[in-house]
Amino acid sequence: MVAEEDEVAELKRRLAELEAAPKAAPPPPLNAKKNGCLTAVVLVGGFIAIVAAIGSAGDNDTSSSGDLLSITGLSATGAELAKDPTDGWIYNSDVDKMTDKTTRTACVVSVNQVRLDWPYKAVNAQLCLRNSPQFGRDAYVSLMGDGQVMCRSYDGCTVKVRFDDGAQQDFSASSSSDGSSNVFFIDNRARLETGLKSASRTLVQAEFYQAGVQSMEFNTAGLKWPDTPK
Repeated sequence: MVAEEDEVAELKRRLAELEAAPKAAPPPPLNAKKNGCLTAVVLVGGFIAIVAAIGSAGDNDTSSSGDLLSITGLSATGAELAKDPTDGWIYNSDVDKMTDKTTRTACVVSVNQVRLDWPYKAVNAQLCLRNSPQFGRDAYVSLMGDGQVMCRSYDGCTVKVRFDDGAQQDFSASSSSDGSSNVFFIDNRARLETGLKSASRTLVQAEFYQAGVQSMEFNTAGLKWPDTPK
């Protein structure tokens, strides 16, 4: 009997010690480390995506003057690169390495686009005056991309030009000698140049293949011609 009482007392003592001992912290969930890694991956991935998006937005910015100038094939001074190519004339000179003679151009880019159907797309146009030792003094309008102007080589065409709010005028035009379909030359360069020098806005209307008759608008104020590029 005494032995049983001693065993009971011993069991109670051990139970009291167990209850008095500090409880161990519960084990962490099995996916805690994985979740932490996933969170880090998500955060890092999101940061990379944001940086990539910002870089992509900068690369795809097509409104810069430099990009538009590269499309037109024009070279210009630093001051001209800083301005909007649709806002005024851009002067350029090119020396022929064979003859050492200089061709000078003054070009302005349209503020609107010519809307062309597939397989073409909407494009700006540029109106240029050119002094060339080879081709003389001429004027032309060219699309800054593919397209077809309805101005046939064998009979030419007529385009309409309007300087500011004046009456529209008819100008004879002709196609390019190399067969390019996205450019036409305006005859009577002297009359055109006189109008351009007095107009802040000039409209040129022509017909395009399967796209009808459309007008191209140019900011033509401040023409200085001939101009010697710096």
